[in-house]
Amino acid sequence: MAGQFSQFKFQPFVMQALADLKFTQPTPVQQKVIPLIMKGKSVVGQSQTGSGKTHAFLLPLFSQLDVNNPNVQVVITTPSRELAYQIYNAAKQINQFAKPNGLSIIMWGGRISNNKSTNCNGGVPKS
Repeated sequence: MAGQFSQFKFQPFVMQALADLKFTQPTPVQQKVIPLIMKGKSVVGQSQTGSGKTHAFLLPLFSQLDVNNPNVQVVITTPSRELAYQIYNAAKQINQFAKPNGLSIIMWGGRISNNKSTNCNGGVPKS
């Protein structure tokens, strides 16, 4: 059905999340970017506040995740903690339907202050 989320062929748990959120039709920005993200394309979008940008990228990303894979599958960075919280909360809404155990979600946003940046300059720990 054109104009419905079913056209994107999301995983069942994503469709459950959409029903729980009472989202029935994609917004214009979602209509434009979801198909591109589902094809693995990089997307830069700009739209007004409240237009559905967060779900425009979260829905296709979650739909492409393997709930049985314990490895890191996606990393989302944000320029501010406020935006990180917004994305984290939206991701939690979707994640509650991912079975059997859901996906691990870690939130981090904003800049590292100068006194913490030296801890990040040494690279990653070796195992």
